[in-house]
Amino acid sequence: MGGLLTLLCGDFRQILPVIWQGTRANIVDACLKLSSLWRLVQQYRHTTNMRVALQADERAEMFANKLLRLGNGETDTVQLPDYVSLLNFGTRAENIDILLDGIYPQIHSNYENHTWLMQRAILAPHNDSVGQINKLLAEKLPSQTHTYTAINSVVDEEQAVQFPVEFLNSIEMPGLSPHVLDLKCGMPVMLLRSLKPPELMNGTRCIIHNCNRHFVEVVIAAEIYSGQHHSIPRIPLRPSDTMFPFQFKRKKFPLRPCFAMTINKAQGQTLKVIGLDLRQPIFAMVCCMWLCLEQEKKIPSPLYHLKDWLEMWSIQKFYKVSKVHAFIAG
Repeated sequence: MGGLLTLLCGDFRQILPVIWQGTRANIVDACLKLSSLWRLVQQYRHTTNMRVALQADERAEMFANKLLRLGNGETDTVQLPDYVSLLNFGTRAENIDILLDGIYPQIHSNYENHTWLMQRAILAPHNDSVGQINKLLAEKLPSQTHTYTAINSVVDEEQAVQFPVEFLNSIEMPGLSPHVLDLKCGMPVMLLRSLKPPELMNGTRCIIHNCNRHFVEVVIAAEIYSGQHHSIPRIPLRPSDTMFPFQFKRKKFPLRPCFAMTINKAQGQTLKVIGLDLRQPIFAMVCCMWLCLEQEKKIPSPLYHLKDWLEMWSIQKFYKVSKVHAFIAG
């Protein structure tokens, strides 16, 4: 079958492809520009920045032109506008406990304020760090813990003997709920599948309202549908990309705690207080810098400066963050 018209939209200066356990070379090799089909792609470029055109702001136009030069590799330095200040841009956290208390102060009482809870998050490069932070913060909530275990099975029944259930239970992959999921009322969670567009989409952040045996009741807290109550059932989940020589499915609630989230998953979120756990190096951090600069606002939006990959920073006093703010000095 051929002759189908396919439209691909995107910006190569955005977040790079996500390759499970991939090296820098694997990530670059997965880019569309290195595909054998790229020579067959007919390119069309947008030449008018509609956001700048609608604002009719001379400063925004100057800033947009600087971004284009930076993204095209025409400059190695960034001259920030006068209204973007690097003074008092963040507070260094000496350990993980200070980071948690800086982003979620008095969480045992403030967690009932959904607006306060949805305005903040901790970003980390890998899911294992995210899981550790979520567990530490969940323990601070005074509400009762409800533990749910998944039902795992291979798609091909003939492989059931080769890959026992105990092995399937141990698999942790991006885009899947863990085998053991601990939930508490008042906990922020993120939806991992689109269940009822446009209200319940992949990436929608909600608050656990009630935990039942066969379903979980959540309240949308961070989108235009804020305040709506929905029941989330158990559904079969299949990983979209796996390194295993078999396919398996996991019947589970498509939810993950989201006190913390990966930097990639934070795209499209609106946050005011952000913490960064950068104990591990991030190859894609340069793209995060681009996302930061892309979100030029009329009100100041401080950037934070990463001096050492082994340091953690808690970022406070943010005015408005549409995606992820980051800045890297050489």
